[in-house]
Amino acid sequence: MDEKELIKEYFREVDKRKNLEEKKAAEKEKRGKIKQKRDIFIKSIFTVVIGLMLLYLIKMISDIFSQFLL
Repeated sequence: MDEKELIKEYFREVDKRKNLEEKKAAEKEKRGKIKQKRDIFIKSIFTVVIGLMLLYLIKMISDIFSQFLL
């Protein structure tokens, strides 16, 4: 009976470690997805800002040329 209890206890510990490792892996994967979403968001903001700056630059250039033509 004592050996059976030791075996059961051993497998309980193994299961606990396995569950802990699975939780850590799931948490790491979740953090990776959050970081990926954040990176995409930051890149999209930079893209919009650069696009607006290019539009402003084109407007300034067209204003300069229109002053020379008039």
